[in-house]
Parts: sequence; C-alpha cells; structure tokens
Amino acid sequence: MVEENQVNLVKALQRLLEKQTELVRKRDYDTSRFEELTRQADVLVKKTAQAGILQRPELSEQKRDLQKSYEQLNLALKVQKQTIAQELTQARKWKKTIQTYRKNV
Repeated sequence: MVEENQVNLVKALQRLLEKQTELVRKRDYDTSRFEELTRQADVLVKKTAQAGILQRPELSEQKRDLQKSYEQLNLALKVQKQTIAQELTQARKWKKTIQTYRKNV
C-alpha cells in the first residue's frame, strides 16, 4: 500500500516540473527562479528514488505522468534553445551589417 506522503511527494515533483515548463514557455529568463525549482525537484527525485516510490505498481500512472512532464520540459527547453540560437544568429547578422555600413559612411 502506498502511503499518502509518498503520493504527495510525487505530486509535488509533478508540480515542480510543470512550473519549470511554464517558466520556459513564458520565456521567463529569471534563471535564479528556474535554478531554485531545479534544486527542489532534485531533492524530491532523490527522495523518490531512495524510497523506490515509482517502482510500485500502484503508482504506474503517476510515473507515466512524471515522464510526460519531463519530456514536455525537455521539449520546451530544446525549442527555447533553438529560438535563442536563431535570435543570436540574427543579431550577429545585424551587427555585421551595421559595421559594414559604418565603414562605408
């Protein structure tokens, strides 16, 4: 039988992953907030792993939900990384254009 505090631990981890994903999707660049959520999630992951909570058959649905949330967070991070890379490339092009313009003026 799964204890209520174990279920609450899994739910808390789920909420942290969702908050991280929300920050990424909002393009909130407050890295300190994201890092704090990551530290909190890390603590919960360690507790969950040490207790073997997600190995219990009764929590297979919660385990699946956590995996989905983790995949969504990874996807959101990849999209943001790609977007930032594109913006950086565009900024470099503009910088080059301005430098060329200044040389010719």
